[in-house]
Amino acid sequence: MNKKIIAIAIAAAMTAPVAMADIKVSGRMAGELVSSETAGTNPTPTVMQDSGMARIYFDATMGNAFAQMGYKSGFAGDLGAPADLREQYLGYKFDGFDLRAGRVQGVMYTLEGDKYKGTFLQMTGAGGRASYADGFVNQYVQLNTKVGGGNLRINYNPTSDAGQNTGGNMGVAWKGNIGGVGVFAGYNNGTTSEAVGDSDSSMKIGASMKFGAAKITAMLSNSDDNGTEVDGTLLMAD
Repeated sequence: MNKKIIAIAIAAAMTAPVAMADIKVSGRMAGELVSSETAGTNPTPTVMQDSGMARIYFDATMGNAFAQMGYKSGFAGDLGAPADLREQYLGYKFDGFDLRAGRVQGVMYTLEGDKYKGTFLQMTGAGGRASYADGFVNQYVQLNTKVGGGNLRINYNPTSDAGQNTGGNMGVAWKGNIGGVGVFAGYNNGTTSEAVGDSDSSMKIGASMKFGAAKITAMLSNSDDNGTEVDGTLLMAD
């Protein structure tokens, strides 16, 4: 009798549902045909090279929990180097909130809707506007939710690591629609993931509107990189 009970218990355990994470792999391939020439020398052969535009992402979901690991190619050539890392976080969804922690996007990341982000056409850094802190930031807690018909994002760094970010850095951004006009605004008093504990802050405010087939976006920005201040104006048409 005991043997039958054990056999039934083993069979039941083998047929019981097992919680499994749903894994999705995505990415893109990118490359350039490059030939260089220096005065007084013969041109180098045309070669295919990657300047860091390729991406690969691993997304996992299990119930309300989720995680992401992202990498880019090129430059550092080491998947463990900060220049190669994209998002690296764990998260959980509850009551209309999305909470994640780890290496996350800065609140300014593509706030203006730059469709060319991650390509040589991107607007980040153009005209000296390199201190938006709109890349990826380490050791942050991020909260995403809906407020006033738009998306609210809040980043906070609770750590105190002078090599990456100084504790207490915070950013907040909102993007939504008001009367048929797309509106966005963001402020960040923190550093980028590669900064070394200096005093940085940045701000973006703007709007976008469709005119027929064209979408026009206008933005004002300001960045203060440890005392070096830059104002910017962006006009973009898609």
